[in-house]
Amino acid sequence: MRVLVVPEGSEKQGRTQDLTREGPEVEGESKKKRSKKGVPLEERRGERMSQSGTGGGGGLRSSGSMMTSSSSSSSSSYSMFLSSKGLKLERMPTDGNCLFHACSLQIYSSSDYHDVLRENVIKHIEANRDTYEVFLENGESWEDYLARKRRLGVFGNHVEIQAICELHSRPFVIYTPQPPYTPVNVGHDEYDGFPIRLSYEHGNHYNAVLKPDEPSFGAGLGLAGLDVGLADRTQVEESKKLSDLSVAEDAIRLKLQAVSDLEATERDALQAVMEESKIGMSGGGDDELQKVLEMSRKEAG
Repeated sequence: MRVLVVPEGSEKQGRTQDLTREGPEVEGESKKKRSKKGVPLEERRGERMSQSGTGGGGGLRSSGSMMTSSSSSSSSSYSMFLSSKGLKLERMPTDGNCLFHACSLQIYSSSDYHDVLRENVIKHIEANRDTYEVFLENGESWEDYLARKRRLGVFGNHVEIQAICELHSRPFVIYTPQPPYTPVNVGHDEYDGFPIRLSYEHGNHYNAVLKPDEPSFGAGLGLAGLDVGLADRTQVEESKKLSDLSVAEDAIRLKLQAVSDLEATERDALQAVMEESKIGMSGGGDDELQKVLEMSRKEAG
């Protein structure tokens, strides 16, 4: 059991709860959503956000030392452990944006969109003020907190992790390089998307943990569930539509060409009549003119 640390006066003050689930990474278990009967969603959010130490962001409370890592841990042993699970550690820049780099890589397939993810996360927090404002501390105003968190280089922490859970309907699995490397599972009770995996190191840095054989890129981008192969099928359908359109266009062009050829034939016939007319006129004979007029009427008919 862990005691929730919340601002004085909060309606959640004094409540205790097991905030995270330590143990093997949840594989498939989250595909069937579970619920805590009688516990409102907002309360569960608050409980999870009070979990201990998943990042230093300042201005938001955290307690305990569950997520602290030991610098003396062997990185090679840690890498071997991850490898045995089919996982790969991907190091992120140490620029203060590491959480957003690591999550962006697993959402957008590139860590370069960390700024886009940060802005979306802060907008989500801003839109859910009642949920998040109670975790401000040190007298920081709501507006100051939002402005600070929007700045590039400001650390993200467990509150932003919770917001990403909600925003993309994806749980988190967070490892630390400290034996026995037991991961912390966050959000598996509510969200059934592919998990975002992180490695929390040195007490202030996040790296990405990837599972190469899992098609997680793009999951949670406004879609409740990722349809693997949808892009390929869409491309085939679009190609077929373009092919059908091309056939229709060819048919229209052939029809127009036929009309054009007919008009050309009629123009040639009229030209011939006019030439015959000129010949008759030059002969000066009424009989010849009459013949030309008769021929013209026949052609017109």
